[in-house]
Amino acid sequence: MPEQIGPYQIVEELGRVAMGMVFRGVDPGIGRAVAINVIRSQEFSTADENAEARLRFTRETSAAGRLSHPNIVTVYQLGEERGFQYLVMELVPGNSLEKLKGAGTPMKAEQALQILRPIADALDHAHGESVVHRDIKPANILVRPDGRVKITDFGIAHVVSQTLTKIGMTTGTPAYMSPEQIMSSKVDGKADHFSLAVMAYEMLGGRKPFEAEAPHTLMLRIRNYEPEPIHNVNPGLPREWWPAF
Repeated sequence: MPEQIGPYQIVEELGRVAMGMVFRGVDPGIGRAVAINVIRSQEFSTADENAEARLRFTRETSAAGRLSHPNIVTVYQLGEERGFQYLVMELVPGNSLEKLKGAGTPMKAEQALQILRPIADALDHAHGESVVHRDIKPANILVRPDGRVKITDFGIAHVVSQTLTKIGMTTGTPAYMSPEQIMSSKVDGKADHFSLAVMAYEMLGGRKPFEAEAPHTLMLRIRNYEPEPIHNVNPGLPREWWPAF
C-alpha cells in the first residue's frame, strides 16, 4: 500500500474494483478525510487503449465533478501520478446498500421509499446535467449512519465497462443492466431508471426481478421477459404501490 498519492496521505485500503483500488486518505492541508479511487487502466489494455481510457476517464469524471447534489458523492479532484489516474472524492461513513439489504428478505415499504426517493431525485439532477451513471446498483448506493443516501461512482462505470469490453472482459453482474446496455446501444437516463426499478423490485420483493445461473441466460431474460408482478412476490406490499411494478 502506498504511503502517499499526490498530496494525500494514505491511511488504509478500502477495497478493490475492476480497474484499481480505493483508499482512505487525508488531505494534509485541511485535515479532511477523503476516498481515493486509483484507476490502473494500463494493466488491462494496450498502450492505445490505455490512452483512450485515460481521455475518457478525464472527460467522464469532469462531467461528474460538475454535479452538486446532497445525494451524490462529491468529487474533489482528478489527479495523475506515476502513470495512473486517481479520483479524490467525499468519504462517506456507513455501508453500501448491498451490505445493508437482507438476502431474501423484503424491506419494509417505507424504509425502501426513504432510500429510493433521494436516489431518484439525484438521478433527475444528474440527467438534467446530461450525466448518466450507467451502473446503478446496491453496491454503488452508500447509506450514512444518519440515513442519508449517496450515489457514488458517477462516470467511472462507463470508463471501466468500455475499456474492459474492448479487451474481451466484463465487469460485474448484468442483473441491474437495462436492455439497451446489454445490446451495447447508446444509453440515456432511461437506463438508470431501469436499474433503479430493478433495485426497487429487489428491495421490496426480496429477490431480483430477473434471475439465472448463466450470465447470457440472465441477459436474455432481461431483454425478452416481463418479471413476475411484485405483489405476487410480496403480497404485503401496499396496494397503492402495485401499478408502479
